[in-house]
Amino acid sequence: MGDGKTMRRVVVTGLGLITPLDCGGGKEVFWTAISSGRCSIGPVSLFDASGYSSGVAAEIKGLTVKPEERWQRLLDTAVDFALSDAGIREESKSKTGLILGTVVGGILSGTAAWRARSGLPGSYHLYSGANEIARRIKLEGPVTTVSTACASGTDAVGMAARCIQSGGADMMMAGGGDVLSEFAFSGFSALNAMTKGVVRPFSKNRDGLALGEGAGFLVLEEEKHANARGAHIYCRLSGYASAADANHMTGPDKNGRGLAAAITGERADAA
Repeated sequence: MGDGKTMRRVVVTGLGLITPLDCGGGKEVFWTAISSGRCSIGPVSLFDASGYSSGVAAEIKGLTVKPEERWQRLLDTAVDFALSDAGIREESKSKTGLILGTVVGGILSGTAAWRARSGLPGSYHLYSGANEIARRIKLEGPVTTVSTACASGTDAVGMAARCIQSGGADMMMAGGGDVLSEFAFSGFSALNAMTKGVVRPFSKNRDGLALGEGAGFLVLEEEKHANARGAHIYCRLSGYASAADANHMTGPDKNGRGLAAAITGERADAA
């Protein structure tokens, strides 16, 4: 990759998030909450969940925006936190891009339009979140949206790293974000996949997952670029790979073929 002789190294220089645990308070508030074992799962208030198999989820409280603006607010908040954490101000963004991972994107905008019996707004499309961020902070590098279900955010980070390694960018914003929507909630309810109380993935009495909402972004940089501006480096991203086992919509292959292929590929990429 790169010039064919030396691979450009990718480092993480900034991180930003907004989750039900910090409600926009930033990474320090989030870390304190998660370290203390605080749980953010509770009764759903964003819509009437009384007719579903579960009535609990993890919501971000205190967002004073219209439902159809909720997704973009989450993305913007996480991106701004990440840029601030990386010490990015008004320097040139000609070789800075963004890759966003999302599952349902602007579904709340689409829902509002459907209920009003009007045409679907531009903010409904999956790519609208990334495009709006690019316009707002004037990114001139590659801007892409990826939607690969639960792997969307991870794939966004891996693809952004590839872009830097190949010389297509010196800096990339990469991450993901989704809102809690009745659309997704009803689907998981139909699958009988959601808990009615507490998520206990490693307990023999586990009874399902809980949906939530939030956004998180990393600032990725080419290592020499980061060093030249004196950036704090959290870590180096050494390897990435993606694979599928073509087995089932929700159930992975019992022998773990897809997972093994991804791990093997990631290790080879990091070698």
